[in-house]
Amino acid sequence: MERQVHLPTAIALISARSLIQELAAFPPLYVWGPVLLFGGLLFVLQWGMSRIPNRWYLMGFAGMVMASFLSVAIGHTALWNRMLSTFVP
Repeated sequence: MERQVHLPTAIALISARSLIQELAAFPPLYVWGPVLLFGGLLFVLQWGMSRIPNRWYLMGFAGMVMASFLSVAIGHTALWNRMLSTFVP
């Protein structure tokens, strides 16, 4: 039995591949904004429900904020671009 490729699926795969190659040159720095916003909202929700701020959650959230700043700083360096160009043609 011959396998046929659905045309819209083939077009989506081709366009996704070009999009992936385009985005591969840049680190996914756009993700941190929504992640930190959602994490902050969860903290406020828990604080509002329990009336006690969760110290462990805050320490983890602070670690994520520091990691986000570090990844943004590293992601915009020439070293990152050089290192990535060895993997992505």
